[in-house]
Amino acid sequence: MNKIKLNIQKFASGSFYLNKGTGDASWKSLQGRIDWTSVSNGSVENTSTVTTKLYGRTWTGGTSGRNWSGSVKVGSNSTHSFTKMDSSWANKEIAADYVLFQTYTDTIKHNDDGICSVTINGVLNGCTGTSLEGVTSSGSQTVTLDTIPRASEISVTDTAGNAITSATVGNTIRVNINRKSSGFKEKLSLVFLSLDGDSQELDILKISGDETDFITNTYYDILITENMFNEYFPGDANSITISATTYTAEGVRVLDTNSVSINIITPSTMTPTVTLGEIYDKGNIVPSDWNIFIKGKSDLYIPYTVAGVNNSTIEYTWLTRESAPGEFLTDQRNLLTGEFPLGTAKQNDTITVHTQDSRDKTANASKSFTVVDYTSPVLTTYTAQKVDADLNLTDSGEYVLFEIDGTVASCEGKNEKKRYIGFKSGSSINWIQITAEGATVLMDQPINPNQQNTIYFKIEDSLGESDVASIVLDSAFNLMNFNSTMTAVAIGKKSNAAADEKKFETGIPTRFIKGVKSKNPGNVNTQSVEGSLVVKRATNADDGTPTNGVVLEYSGWTGWGGQLYMADNGITGCYFNGWSDGVRGSWQKMIMKNDLLEMIYPVGSIYMSVENNSPQNFLGGTWTPLYDRMLVGAGNSYAVNSTGGSKDATIVAHTHTASIASSGAHAHTSAALATTGSTSGSLAEAFTKYGTTRNIRIPFSGNDGAHTHTPTIASTGVSATNANMPPYLGVYMWKRTA
Repeated sequence: MNKIKLNIQKFASGSFYLNKGTGDASWKSLQGRIDWTSVSNGSVENTSTVTTKLYGRTWTGGTSGRNWSGSVKVGSNSTHSFTKMDSSWANKEIAADYVLFQTYTDTIKHNDDGICSVTINGVLNGCTGTSLEGVTSSGSQTVTLDTIPRASEISVTDTAGNAITSATVGNTIRVNINRKSSGFKEKLSLVFLSLDGDSQELDILKISGDETDFITNTYYDILITENMFNEYFPGDANSITISATTYTAEGVRVLDTNSVSINIITPSTMTPTVTLGEIYDKGNIVPSDWNIFIKGKSDLYIPYTVAGVNNSTIEYTWLTRESAPGEFLTDQRNLLTGEFPLGTAKQNDTITVHTQDSRDKTANASKSFTVVDYTSPVLTTYTAQKVDADLNLTDSGEYVLFEIDGTVASCEGKNEKKRYIGFKSGSSINWIQITAEGATVLMDQPINPNQQNTIYFKIEDSLGESDVASIVLDSAFNLMNFNSTMTAVAIGKKSNAAADEKKFETGIPTRFIKGVKSKNPGNVNTQSVEGSLVVKRATNADDGTPTNGVVLEYSGWTGWGGQLYMADNGITGCYFNGWSDGVRGSWQKMIMKNDLLEMIYPVGSIYMSVENNSPQNFLGGTWTPLYDRMLVGAGNSYAVNSTGGSKDATIVAHTHTASIASSGAHAHTSAALATTGSTSGSLAEAFTKYGTTRNIRIPFSGNDGAHTHTPTIASTGVSATNANMPPYLGVYMWKRTA
C-alpha cells in the first residue's frame, strides 16, 4: 500500500472595496475591489504568502479607452503598479460586473509569536480618452493573517498513552511534546496551583533527572511523589499546570508557550488527624475522685487536637452527638487545640469531633460516656417523742427520742446519706444541731417538758441536695394553764403565750358547741369586727347547703358572713357563698386543679412540649406518648384517630400519554410556478406576469383527511426511596386517654 503524505496548510482570505470615484456626473463612476488570500510557509520560515487581485467596475459604457492604470501595496513591501494599453482592452466591457485587472503575490514576515496583521492599499485610475479619465478609486484595509503555530504542543497521558485529566499522588504521568520545528528549543515547567492562586514552579527536566537546559525527548515521565507534594504543594493545592516554552534556535528569545492542566487527587490516606482527650467534668459539684458523671450535676467538656497533613491547613472543626443525629452543635474555625462544652450531663452519649482541611479532606474521632441517674434526697421518716430516763414514752418525759431516715441516690455507691436534727426550746432563738449517725437518736441533754419545742429534720447527700421537714413537740398535758400575766389560756397543754399576749391555745381536740366569736382590729377600715366561727356538718337545709361534707361558717355581728363547703370525698369540689345584710348569695364552685384539667385538656386532647415531662406528672389524668408521628386535620380525607403514612416516600418512574384532537379534513395550496421553475406568487400574479404565452404549472396538495397525533411525554421521577420531609421541629407529644 502506497502512503500519501498530505501537506495541509492553513490559509486566510478576504475581500474589500475601494472607495468609489465619481467624475462630473454620477454615471461617470469607477470602483475597485481587492480579493486576498494568505498561505503559511511554516513555523520555521514564519512567513505567509499573500496573493492580491485587483478588480474594477464602471457604470458607463464609454470605457473602450486604452490606458487603464493602478497599483497594489501589501504591508511594507514594494508597490505593484500596472498600465493596460494592449488592444485586448480596447473594447472591454466592464460596466456589467467587476473585471480582474491584475494579480500580485507578496511574502509577509510574522511576529515571533506567529501573529501577523498587514495593511493592503489599492488604487484604480480611469481609462484615458474616455469619460472616466481623471476618475480614481482607492482605499485600504488592515487584515489579520492566520497565526503560525510556533510553540510545541504538549499533552498529558498515563504511561500507556491514555489521555488523563487527573492523577493521584503516587502515580506517574507522562508529558508528551509535539515539536513544531527541530530548529526551536523548548523548556518544560510544572506549576503547582492552589485554590487561592499561590503557585510553585518546578523544572520538569530537573525533576526527571535530566540536567540539560532544553528538552531532547518526545516525552517525559513524572512521578507525583508524596515528598514532592509535601514540599511544593500549597496547603490547598488541587491541580498542576505543565507548560512548554518554545525559544528561537539560539535559546534566548521566547516564541510562545503552550500549557495543559490536570487535577491532583490526594489519596484517602492523606487526611487530617483528630485526637480527643478524655471527657471531664469541669463543674465543682461532683467530687473529682468519684470518676463518674451525674445526671443534671456534671458539666462536661471534651478536649481535642486537630492537625492538617502535607501542608494542609484546618478550616473547620465541629461536633455532633449520637443522641441528636443530624444536629450540628458547634463550629470552631482554625483552632488546632481546644475543647468543646457538652453542657450538663443528661444521658449516655457518643460525641464525634469532625475536622476538614484546606483540601476538603475530612476526619473524625469519637468518645462515649455514661451518665449515672440522680434523684434528690427524700425525707421518709421523722418523729420526736418525749421519754423518761428509761426510754419509756411519757408526755412529761425530759428526754427526746428522734427517728429520722430518708433516701438518697446511690451514684454507684459513692453518695453518702447525712442526717441532721435541729432542736429549739420554747421561744428561744437558738438552735441545737444534732448529727444523727443512725436512724434513731436520743437527745443527750434533758428538756423542759412543760415548754413547746420546735424540731426540724434534714436529709442531705454528698452533692449538697437535701429534704427538710419540721414538727412541734407540745408541752406536757395540763387541763388548763394560764400565762404569767393571766392574759392567755391554754386547754390540754401549758400556755406558751408571752406576758403581753392575749390568746387562746388548745393542745387537745376541741369542739365549740356555741360557735366562736372573733375580733379583728386590723381590717381595712380600722374598725373592730366581731362575729362567730362555726364548723358543722353540711345538711340539706332550706338554705341550700350541700350535703356530705363540712361547712366552715363565719357570721359577723353586722349582718354579713360567708360559708366554705368541702366535700367529704375530695372530688366533688369546694363551694363558697356569702351574704350581706342578711341576704344570702348562691353557692359558687371554686375552680380546683382537676377542674382546670377538664376545662383545658379534656380526654382526647393532645399536649406538645420540647421538654420530655409527661403532663400526667403535673396536670393529672392518664396520657399516652406519641412517637414519630405528624398530625393532620381530620375531615373528608382523614378520619379522626386514623393512622397511616410512611417515613420513606417513593417517587415512582412513570410516563404520560396525551392525544391531540383531530384537526379535521383540510387541503393545502401552493404558489403558481412558471415553466421555468421560478416562483411567481399566486395564480393571478402568474397570469399577470406571463400572460398566455407561457405554460403555468400549479402544484396542488390534496385533501389530507381527519387524523390525530399521539405524542409520548418523557418519563419523570426515579425508581428509588427518598425521604420527602418538609421542614420540621421535633417535639414530645402525649394524648390524654383518661
